[in-house]
Amino acid sequence: MTETEEQSRMLTYAQEQQQQNLDAKSENRLSISPTRNRRSKRSSFVNTARTFGHRCHWIRACHMEKDKLLLLFTVIACVLGLVLGICLRGRSPAFTPRELMYLRFPGELFLRMLQMLILPLIVSSIISSIAQLNSKTAGELGLYTVLYYFTTTLLAVVEGIILVMTIRPGDWSTDVNIADDAPEAAPCLSSAVDTILDLIRNLFPENLIEACFQSVKTCMTFSNVSSSGNGTYKIPTEIVMQLSQEEKDLLLEAPQTRLGKGMNILGLIFFSVVFGLFISLQEEEGEPLRDFFKSLESVMMKMIAVVIWYAPAGIIFLTAHQIVVFKDPVKELQRLVGYMITVLSGLAIHAFVILPLIMLLVARRNPIKYAYGILPALLTALGTSSSSATLPLTIKCCEKNNGVDPRVTRFVLPLGATINMDGTALYEAVAALYIAQTLKIDLSFGHVILVSLTATLASIGAAGIPQAGIVTMLMVLMAIGLPTKYFILIIPVDWFLDRIRTTVNVFGDSLGAGVVHKLCINYLIKSDEERARKYSVIDGQFSRKRICSTSNAEADSTQLSAL
Repeated sequence: MTETEEQSRMLTYAQEQQQQNLDAKSENRLSISPTRNRRSKRSSFVNTARTFGHRCHWIRACHMEKDKLLLLFTVIACVLGLVLGICLRGRSPAFTPRELMYLRFPGELFLRMLQMLILPLIVSSIISSIAQLNSKTAGELGLYTVLYYFTTTLLAVVEGIILVMTIRPGDWSTDVNIADDAPEAAPCLSSAVDTILDLIRNLFPENLIEACFQSVKTCMTFSNVSSSGNGTYKIPTEIVMQLSQEEKDLLLEAPQTRLGKGMNILGLIFFSVVFGLFISLQEEEGEPLRDFFKSLESVMMKMIAVVIWYAPAGIIFLTAHQIVVFKDPVKELQRLVGYMITVLSGLAIHAFVILPLIMLLVARRNPIKYAYGILPALLTALGTSSSSATLPLTIKCCEKNNGVDPRVTRFVLPLGATINMDGTALYEAVAALYIAQTLKIDLSFGHVILVSLTATLASIGAAGIPQAGIVTMLMVLMAIGLPTKYFILIIPVDWFLDRIRTTVNVFGDSLGAGVVHKLCINYLIKSDEERARKYSVIDGQFSRKRICSTSNAEADSTQLSAL
């Protein structure tokens, strides 16, 4: 023991002498080299000048924060797109379809770039978020998320029904001639029950690769018995849409399930949640997968941060194109002014009263400050008319500007972009009752209840893509027995209302992330503590193993030296 202590004392003394020699050499080098002294003084002077310069007001103005600069560019893009569209409307001769395609092309590129990143972002973010939680925390997160989304959607439907029954905008409209405005192609017709069943089918995709670009959809086919009685013949959907409900009842109806174009986001989300949950249960064995998806998520967010700077250019041309293709705006506004007032009033009440009130009472946060933090995402939703395309920017704004936990945003927001459609649900309820009022059809209280339930369920099944509300609105019309051909009555202003309701959808998703973050904060803290405790125990075991191995090695060396 005496020899070991003496050896360690000698080793410590040698290390101290070596450090003193290094310090002395560095001091001599600085004193001998005046050039280096001048360089160090010059660098310190430059650093001082830079520090003073950054404190100046005009320097701060030149070095504007990137987020504020992006917000400024997005606002300018919305205004420029509006001005450009108004200026191009007066062109003579009118734009050809090819020229309109060229006008929309820059905006189309922006949409395609965002949609390219949606799939890997959703999968990596959800798996990474759930994998870092324990099973109890993940269950609480899912429960609060679904409860918030269902509550706000139902409130939006009730608001819309109250407004449309009070204002009665259908009584303002007298022109219901739609012969010249018939749609070129009829959409897929399905009932509310088919929508719910499709929702459940899409939760369990039979092929994950197929789910990346296709989803299950049920469309009804109609046939009639031939006059000879020998068989049946199919009736095109375009003709069925022109028939009354009594005439439709005479036809044979058969649901046909097929694969439709469009990503099965709901199925991918469900698989990602289950996959991430099982990774969290594996603990140490799941660590490589957890690190992989966390790295993938980080890479995707950096790619999105680069792509999002193209948003202002894309918004300019998307807005200008939509204004150019709008036909006879004055006449359509006169006919639909009551409908627009009702829808916009409902969306305004929901966005400026109901949702902020929920944020204030439940999350105890300032809704105005929170809304300012997600303003770039709201403006992008206004320009793109797609909650799914806006999803990457929404996640970034909620995390960076509003301080929402990434585990919450990357679970709540992708799910909200699929099932939380407050603005769409309100629009569907108002549109169905408006058409009934325009046709002078009196609906019973039971029909109104049916409208509310169907609008809620149909909005949950709506995809987060532009014009998805038109397809879901047909389900509401069919549920209460209204002629589906009259959906064309609201088409002229749907492009504008679609942008407003999409913005409300994104706003509701974002506030939902803040509310769920507040409700789950205790579970998240406990999850972090358990995770830290687990890794501290593991590190302690490794350190004890290292100490034991070191002491054993020292004992062996002592025995060898004694021999």
